[in-house]
Amino acid sequence: LVANEHELLALTGMPDLRQSLDHVRGRIPIAAVTRGRRGAVILHQDAIVSVEAESVHRVLDTTGAGDSFAAGFLFGVLRGYSPVESGRLGARAAAMTIQQLGARPKGDFASLLRPSGGD
Repeated sequence: LVANEHELLALTGMPDLRQSLDHVRGRIPIAAVTRGRRGAVILHQDAIVSVEAESVHRVLDTTGAGDSFAAGFLFGVLRGYSPVESGRLGARAAAMTIQQLGARPKGDFASLLRPSGGD
């Protein structure tokens, strides 16, 4: 599951993120919940881990940031990277997108989709 925080709350009908994550825990194998500048939360098995948002010089347009996060995250998951590293890939992809106008990354998007190591 990949959703933003508001989508997950609407999907589960729960009043807060923690309760929403508890509601889906055990029902799905992995979830990534984006939280804008607060990063993302990854739920995998019994672990809930926060992934920080990437720092950017300036935000020009947030259009497509969620889709870019999803692309980076799913790329990592499908390549067998850890859930945390997959979240970091998603955060890097979203950071690239919000620093330009429009939803399609104009830079070397592929270079962002390499694991940074550590997890």
